[in-house]
Amino acid sequence: MSTINFDTSNKTFREILGNGFKYEVPRFQRDYAWTEEQWSDLWQDIEDVIQQQDDEHYMGYLVLQRINDNTSIIIDGQQRLTTVTLIIIAALYQLKELVENNDNPEDNQRRLDALQRSYIGTLNPVSLTVENKLQLNRNNQSYFKTYLASLQKPRVSRIKRSEKQLADACRFFQDKLNAAKWSGDKIAGFVEAMASRLLFTTIRVGSEVNAYRVFETLNARGVQLSTPDLLKNFIFSAIDQNHSAHETLINEIEEQWSRVLDQLGKSDFPHFLLTEWNRRNPLTRKNDLFKRIKRSITTQEAAFAQLRSLDQAAEIYTAIQDAEEDFWKSHHLVDAMPSLQALNLFNISQPIGIFISAWEKWERSDFLKLLRIVEIISLRYNVICQNGASEQEGIYNQVARAIYDGKSLAEVLPDLRRVYPTDDEFKHSFAMRCFKTRNTSKKARYLLARIERHLSPGNVLDESLLTLEHILPEHPSEEWCNYFGDEGIEDWSERLGNMTLMTGSANKDIDQQSFPAKKSFFASSPYLISRKIVDYEDWNKDAIESRQRWLADQACAIWRISQFS
Repeated sequence: MSTINFDTSNKTFREILGNGFKYEVPRFQRDYAWTEEQWSDLWQDIEDVIQQQDDEHYMGYLVLQRINDNTSIIIDGQQRLTTVTLIIIAALYQLKELVENNDNPEDNQRRLDALQRSYIGTLNPVSLTVENKLQLNRNNQSYFKTYLASLQKPRVSRIKRSEKQLADACRFFQDKLNAAKWSGDKIAGFVEAMASRLLFTTIRVGSEVNAYRVFETLNARGVQLSTPDLLKNFIFSAIDQNHSAHETLINEIEEQWSRVLDQLGKSDFPHFLLTEWNRRNPLTRKNDLFKRIKRSITTQEAAFAQLRSLDQAAEIYTAIQDAEEDFWKSHHLVDAMPSLQALNLFNISQPIGIFISAWEKWERSDFLKLLRIVEIISLRYNVICQNGASEQEGIYNQVARAIYDGKSLAEVLPDLRRVYPTDDEFKHSFAMRCFKTRNTSKKARYLLARIERHLSPGNVLDESLLTLEHILPEHPSEEWCNYFGDEGIEDWSERLGNMTLMTGSANKDIDQQSFPAKKSFFASSPYLISRKIVDYEDWNKDAIESRQRWLADQACAIWRISQFS
């Protein structure tokens, strides 16, 4: 962080807006969006801090980008800053009403004028509109300036949703102040107390790249900031150079951007952005991403191309992470679902860029083959062998770019083979694999079910009935401890060779029973993987190791890519 040009300090709201500085929400930043839940929480906090006469109430981070000596762009924090400003505007409405009702009109008018100059802006004597200290985005500024900041009666019909939010917020705070039935001096005292006790950590940066790096650093420290706004502002500014874009075009790209965010839903936007960029470009780290994107967007055409890429990639990006997504059925690709279910279960995200490129460039039959190949590689490399991600990341980047550039499945398969563990490596790792199942048994149950299907292809496996049985119990009784031996007993319980499949009803009956008693249940099991346990006379460490080696042999026959050569 030492190379980033930024200043950080703690400032009260009075120090931020109660001076000659101006603040602008970027033209294309998101609209005002706070609702009554946030208004109520903030009002309660303000009441508490004033009534208890606390020194301050912390409002979080305010990330600003300097334009000149007295103007800054709000990169993050506009919702909080706007809402506090609306509270002050609500107080000004109350003072205006006192003046109109001839309630100490001269003093209250002076109070109104002083607070308006300090926190809202100066009134233009000709137009009777306020030159705002806080300027909102393109969708909110006109309404905010014309009605609220100028203390006019807000228009309520045929307005945007975000404009209604602004008006509703102002009315909400007016109702709170009206309920207090304060005199003019009490209202002014409330505003001054609030402005002096609401504390922000302000971070001022000098460029878009530095602002992005500050975002990344704060996010890494657990302070989650709205990073999509930064990229949106940059792309839209490149398209709307010198405010030259027609309003119709602006609305179209706003819709396109909204479509991307709606498609992503709760997905991690920075991860999506990094994945989408890396599938088309040499591998870039997160901290350098915005700088690379900024360098690539030198024309309106390049900005449009970047936005189109995001729009096209968002749907497949989210679908890959949800095997149950209707997307697969709508494209008649239910055959994709088993591989996707496996990748989702084991949280495999490294190959998403490869899938996006393949979806865009290949026939669907080759896309399905790729899914299966990558599922096999992921099971071997990531799940069982647990190899390092750095080599795989570089190879996957090369493959995604090669597919994007027009290479076929046959042409990229040799590169994929570079992260395909050999049979010997796979069997060795599988034979030693443990699975902690106290929180969930899904992963171990999945592996055993796949092996059961391989052994009994004609047997219909109803996964809703499956449960995982630990032959040596997870929480062994004293009888089991004496039988098996205490040394490392918990570790042996977590070995995959100690686990098998049962139906739910049978599993409840045999939990702590002795091994000879359990064998009678296994003998009548509908699953071959369980019936074979009867072949063991005793259940000890040697038996677990033997069975796990046998499971490894079966797994090696299932997860192999030789058929795709």
